[in-house]
Amino acid sequence: MLKNAILSAAVMLSSASAFAEFKGLGCLGTEPFWSLDVDVVKSKMTYTSPDNLKGSAYKMSQPSQAVGLQENMVMVFKAAKKDVSATVISSDLAGKKCSDGMSENEYSFHVVYRNGANVVYGCCEPKAQD
Repeated sequence: MLKNAILSAAVMLSSASAFAEFKGLGCLGTEPFWSLDVDVVKSKMTYTSPDNLKGSAYKMSQPSQAVGLQENMVMVFKAAKKDVSATVISSDLAGKKCSDGMSENEYSFHVVYRNGANVVYGCCEPKAQD
């Protein structure tokens, strides 16, 4: 029992340290066009689209990642508002780089953004480190 508690604590600590290297992600999608700015430092995600140029900003909880996988393979960013989340999957895990379909750009992460019944797919890159 104590062994399980220690293991759980170690997993939680390693999870927190994995996100220390991520200041955030810049995500985008096409058809329809949209973008998602995930700011881990400010605990905020902002979704914009042609219909919402000002953007919708949501306070978010600390990100979590899938247990049993290497760090940063699957990250879930959940907003304080019910039914708003972004699930980010490494291209390494997906087996191929993410493509926006409009250019020849390839991205390190795939993303599924959900806001209620609205679900969109796109690509992400980590934000530049300071």
